[in-house]
Amino acid sequence: MFGRVTGIAATKYILGNDVKKVDLNVLTGGGLSGEVKGSKLSGGSYEDDLNDGKKGGAAVAKKEKKAKSAGGGGYTLAEVAKHTVKGDCWVVVAGQVLNVSNFLSQHPGGELAILTFAGKDATEEFNMIHPPDVIPKYAPDAIIGVLGDAGGDDEDVDEDDDEEEAAGGGDGYSMEEVAKHTVKGDCWVVVAGQVLNVTNFLKDHPGGELAILTFAGKDATEEFNMIHPPDVIPKYAPDAIIGVLGAAKAPKAKKAKKGAAVAVAAPAAVDKGDLHANHAAWGNYEGAANWRHQAYDHNPGVFLVNVKAYFHAFWALWMCILYEVCATIFTAKNIKLSSDRTGLTRSAILLVLFMVIHGVGNLHVFMGPDDFNGYGYFYVRLYWTGFGLPANIVEEYILLSALLHVFVGLKRSWDKKGMAKSAGIFPTMNLAVSGVMLGTFMTIHLFQFRFGATTEFFLRPPPMMISWYGIPHLNLFWTTDTEVPAVPVRDIYKLEYQIFTGSSNFWAYFYIFSVFVFMTHACLGWQKVTPALGIPKLHIPAVEKLGYAIFLTLGVIYISFPVYCMCTSPFAGIEANLQPAIAPQSPGA
Repeated sequence: MFGRVTGIAATKYILGNDVKKVDLNVLTGGGLSGEVKGSKLSGGSYEDDLNDGKKGGAAVAKKEKKAKSAGGGGYTLAEVAKHTVKGDCWVVVAGQVLNVSNFLSQHPGGELAILTFAGKDATEEFNMIHPPDVIPKYAPDAIIGVLGDAGGDDEDVDEDDDEEEAAGGGDGYSMEEVAKHTVKGDCWVVVAGQVLNVTNFLKDHPGGELAILTFAGKDATEEFNMIHPPDVIPKYAPDAIIGVLGAAKAPKAKKAKKGAAVAVAAPAAVDKGDLHANHAAWGNYEGAANWRHQAYDHNPGVFLVNVKAYFHAFWALWMCILYEVCATIFTAKNIKLSSDRTGLTRSAILLVLFMVIHGVGNLHVFMGPDDFNGYGYFYVRLYWTGFGLPANIVEEYILLSALLHVFVGLKRSWDKKGMAKSAGIFPTMNLAVSGVMLGTFMTIHLFQFRFGATTEFFLRPPPMMISWYGIPHLNLFWTTDTEVPAVPVRDIYKLEYQIFTGSSNFWAYFYIFSVFVFMTHACLGWQKVTPALGIPKLHIPAVEKLGYAIFLTLGVIYISFPVYCMCTSPFAGIEANLQPAIAPQSPGA
């Protein structure tokens, strides 16, 4: 854009008086006119028909007038019922008619979940599994009208829409007055006889401030028309128009038609080049998503993998996780069982965070019995936070989160049981089935490891909970300081070997199978969680891939424990001299 302005300025500087105006249409023998229109050899572009101010929203609005119901300007269910295939799919939600043909491929729950209700009213099923703001948030362009509930009389044909009435206006501004405003803090220009105060618009101009300041206090009509369509000012900077040049008259606003009713329909999909979209791209506008924030960094650059985009997606994910966890702990309301997705989402995020921490903690098994048993005793030393129970507050909170996740998940699955007949068992109940399998595994796992009886192991626990001197060697939960008395702790290191290597390795293989079930359940749930976290929309695909990578890494970590036990022999420990010849039996935790 700015290149054309500098180009003509440079040409005038070099050629001086030899510069003459040329006509692109004449030079090319009619081959090029400079008019912006769709290409016959390609799929078109966002600039197609940009110069045609009559197209866009008005065209869409006129087209949709034909589908009025008997009572007004909405659609009838009979009309909606005609659109029931993948390439032409309409549904009704809360009285709004949605054309979801283009949205099918983007639906987190898959195409079939929507196609099941093609041509029907899906309000009841939709409200069971979606928050109320999901349509304007993720599919605003799908809204094409309402169901038989719009106003306006058909007899009010807008034959005089194109008329312009002139009112008494005054003498306008002179060029001498315009020429007084030539600085960044007070900048006026003239375009096509209109006087514009572009002081506040300078910072928003896509071509930069200098492109406008070059013509501050001057008539920029010629240069402006070279690079802009005629409707760009009323679209993007209507507030900049402060008057006209000379004795021109100011146009009077058109009067509303007599008897016209205010339409209650949601806004139809219209030309994006309006004030709303403009501010959504360049700055902040209430109710509009800023695409620069949504995914401004999705240019691959020199890397085959867009590292920068994934970094920003991870940052957005981490901020959402912190919010969900903090909101769950500090601002959650009284517990209630309902079909609200919030409890399911937040409990899932908290449980995933626990799985990460627990998996990293269990890696201490590779450090031997001293560190691994010390890691287990670390949580025992926090029992004072457990309100008198033989557990710490973290364990109790995780248990409550797991119970909440199970109850809400089962209730939501029960509410969707009717959809299983049309959509199928697995697409509808996959999370419920894998969740029940995981619940069974976790129950067995707790009785085996958390409450299972084992022998005692003696170690010296760090006085300050963690051995700061052992950090360089990753010996965090025990110390060699002889001044610290040795205490008996549960030998969970030995217990793990006994469980995974006994019974012909049955429990090891059961554990590995359950880890695969966990990864499947987590990946299926992640597809439903990410759109509800508030992550910028265009970051969601990258966030989904990051989630899959996290779950795959977690799966590898957890599978490594039984594999390690089956492939190695137990280690006696560094502090073997502290162990008695016959280790006494330790009761369950």
